[in-house]
Amino acid sequence: PRPPSLQLVPPMMAHGPLGPGLGAAAGVGTKRTWTQSAMSPADDEISKQISKMVGRLNNSVPLQEKVSYSDVKEHLERLPMESAIKILKDVESAPHTIKSPTNYVLAAAKRALSGES
Repeated sequence: PRPPSLQLVPPMMAHGPLGPGLGAAAGVGTKRTWTQSAMSPADDEISKQISKMVGRLNNSVPLQEKVSYSDVKEHLERLPMESAIKILKDVESAPHTIKSPTNYVLAAAKRALSGES
């Protein structure tokens, strides 16, 4: 078993594939800047968390097409974790109405970064 500090969000739970209680475990409220040349261990954990959430979304939700993690990674990592989670949960809640989930995530992340709603 992994040490508690390395455990991430538990797999599929009652609140959907992105999991419940993503707060403290996912670093919610932690602002990050990715301009530093090396990521801290906490930033690496956040990056892994985003990767796992996108993977669960792609594997557990009937999307019209999969979210391209390599395309959305950098944009989601620039956001506070709660904003990244909200965007992914929006995709999760409307899989049949979003034609291109990758483009949706990119546009939503850009709006969030610019302060638009």
